[in-house]
Amino acid sequence: MIVDDGYEKTQVISKIAKDDLFCNVDYCNSIRQALQFMSLKHYHILIVDIQIPTSLGEPINEKGGIELVEIIELDNNIYKPVYIIGVTSHHHSYDKWARFFLDKGWPLILGIEDIERIKTIIANKVAHYKAPETVKCFDVAIVTALTAVELDAVLKLECGWEEFCLDNDESYYYSGEIIKKNGDVVNVLATSCSRMGIASASATVMKVCNYFNPKKVFMCGIAAGIKGKVNLGDIMVGDPCWDWGSGKNTITPNGRTEMRNAPHQVAINVGDRTKFQRISTRRLFLDAIFSGWPSDKRPTTPLSLKVGPIATGAVVLENPIVVEDIQSQHRETIGIEMEGYGAMLAATLANKGGVDCIIVKSVCDFADPEKNDDWQDYAAYTSATIVYHYIVDFL
Repeated sequence: MIVDDGYEKTQVISKIAKDDLFCNVDYCNSIRQALQFMSLKHYHILIVDIQIPTSLGEPINEKGGIELVEIIELDNNIYKPVYIIGVTSHHHSYDKWARFFLDKGWPLILGIEDIERIKTIIANKVAHYKAPETVKCFDVAIVTALTAVELDAVLKLECGWEEFCLDNDESYYYSGEIIKKNGDVVNVLATSCSRMGIASASATVMKVCNYFNPKKVFMCGIAAGIKGKVNLGDIMVGDPCWDWGSGKNTITPNGRTEMRNAPHQVAINVGDRTKFQRISTRRLFLDAIFSGWPSDKRPTTPLSLKVGPIATGAVVLENPIVVEDIQSQHRETIGIEMEGYGAMLAATLANKGGVDCIIVKSVCDFADPEKNDDWQDYAAYTSATIVYHYIVDFL
């Protein structure tokens, strides 16, 4: 952040920081505005002019920058910058305050003519700064593939969601809390992928694990079900998940194309599987979720939860022949979607020991030519709501 009421110095320093060193830069021109900025954001480097006004529109305070530095040292309600660099164009200010900065281990620069010196000082500060490994830790992260429908359903959960962003990250995040049955508070993060698919899900889950260090990741949303195994709206918990397109595509001796599958499967841990099976067999929460859907349009079959194999692939399916081929890879397959395997694999590799990841998606169609969007909202609702109940009662 640059605190200076002079355009020329601000322009020169900003060009060095932004164009040459690729830093993000904020500007302000008074003590009060600088303190407001620092109450909201943690700055790596503060570059401050000596002569700045106390408030916008007030006369120049000849030692305003010094007063700002002294307030920073005493005020625990602001984020203290890691480094401070003083800049002044006035010889008498430099002579008077150079020792003040020197005693604190910070430079005071006289004028802006020596651009290379300014650039060197800022570059060295940037090079020796180690960013924190995590911003805030969350107990649970909920990730969806889609913002519309899927993340919308998550954000309707009663968690007191608050939106936030991170520097150098285009994603939007939401922080909330869930009160468990025993009264404990669970800190929950929610976000969505930038697009559908295995690659995007892997990148998003890896990023979430590295930034926020959750103990458990849920991916919820909508998926295709296998007709006869599940019904519309039913909740599917993936165990295991695998990439149904993984393998070798070759030519047989008679000239025919042949796909030789080589799936790698990722399973959930035994404890989570047991708990979801208990929900399924004892029909915990399911009738309440079914009746709690705020619309008269709901499936004719009761809501069920199934734990079973879910296949992940790179394409949207509405081809029964391909569905049959996927079933041949695992005869117990209950569903097909586009992100689960990538999310689970990323979570297992995110750090030493890995992070538990559970795919919880509900059936919105059967991957056939009759596929449509009629049941997407309902499926997203049942998926998100069962995750909420699982956290409250079983986490």
